[in-house]
Amino acid sequence: MCFNLAANLGGDMVVDVPLLGRQRVPLNGDVKLVAPMIFNPKDDGTIEMILDLTKIGDFAGTALSLEVSKNLPEAIGRAIRQPLAKELTSRLAGQLKPVHLATFATPEFGIAGVKFIPSSLAFDSANQAIFVGFATNLPGAPQGQALNSKMALQFGEGENIAVALQPSLIMHAVSAAIQQGTVPRQYSLQGKASADGPAHVTMNGIEIAGQNASTTSTPLGVGFRTWTMGTGPCFWFDALVSGAVSLNQSKLAINLNDIKVVNASVAPQLIQGIANWKGAEFVKQTKRVMETTLAEPKFAIPGGALQLAASSLGSDATTLTLRSKVKLSFE
Repeated sequence: MCFNLAANLGGDMVVDVPLLGRQRVPLNGDVKLVAPMIFNPKDDGTIEMILDLTKIGDFAGTALSLEVSKNLPEAIGRAIRQPLAKELTSRLAGQLKPVHLATFATPEFGIAGVKFIPSSLAFDSANQAIFVGFATNLPGAPQGQALNSKMALQFGEGENIAVALQPSLIMHAVSAAIQQGTVPRQYSLQGKASADGPAHVTMNGIEIAGQNASTTSTPLGVGFRTWTMGTGPCFWFDALVSGAVSLNQSKLAINLNDIKVVNASVAPQLIQGIANWKGAEFVKQTKRVMETTLAEPKFAIPGGALQLAASSLGSDATTLTLRSKVKLSFE
């Protein structure tokens, strides 16, 4: 993606004019620059947002509109205008440096080897906003289901920054943590983590309410399957832990308070201790990962600071969005 920049050009130039000799005359004009926006991933997981002014000479939209001094003969002015503009453009490109606009952090899932890389970039003229989409190598994450800017950029009054998330990524992040052993897979029949427990767990999915453009609360559900192995009765059940993602005085909160059996190989009433499973380690991990991912964006700008205040939540069938109001202050 490229951006247009406008500036005024001023100063003096020295011209050798036949019969008149060396002349110092004023130089005025307008500068229109076209420079690419670059997102540079760093080793620490942050991404730099850079406007690369060194590339202005590579784009046809870069131009100088010069007003050569009327102190020069008209024929001389016409003759030097085009080569002078070309020379000035070349010198500008050689002297300008990339401008570091901001640095922001990508989500931290706590999964070894997982990376986030910018995969799409768009400018939304209606909201005067930049949308950046990310791809990830998270195991099991569905391909080809990229976010778009429509939900993220439904700003309310004063809102100017948003973080949008597909909750299905959270499910795959927790599943990967279970695979890597950082989150327990085995539990007692009452949902307590146990290295030799008979109950084994897999994630079924994460559900959010759809078509909720702007609110302070969004229903949330975490589905999982448990089956027993080893000694004792063999059975399985699917359960849903439910609650909500909410905002309270600009603070994000995720509460998962209720649980129910939605399917089972035995009569649901025979399953003992189901209420305890809402506090299982994989449920807690789901909350932690979602909270850190949707937390106030971690941005840094050169020579200044950002003050963020979460303002509203939005959701559709696949996306959860946290929008904020941001104030800039500079030293």
